[in-house]
Amino acid sequence: MKRGLKSRMIENLGQIVSSTGLFLSLQLKEYTFAFFTISDSMYGTTFYTATGLHGIHVGFALLGYSYV
Repeated sequence: MKRGLKSRMIENLGQIVSSTGLFLSLQLKEYTFAFFTISDSMYGTTFYTATGLHGIHVGFALLGYSYV
């Protein structure tokens, strides 16, 4: 920001926020239409655990960026 790059920073921040929102919406869609559940198999358990924790991580990052 000291070198006059404030507009570039705001543009990049907007891209981060929009791509985060896109990821979370696609993840919700994938959860809705999945042909397996968390209790079906080891794959379902691993899938929902890994993607769920990643989604939580991305969601908290989005909240953190919204306060900048």
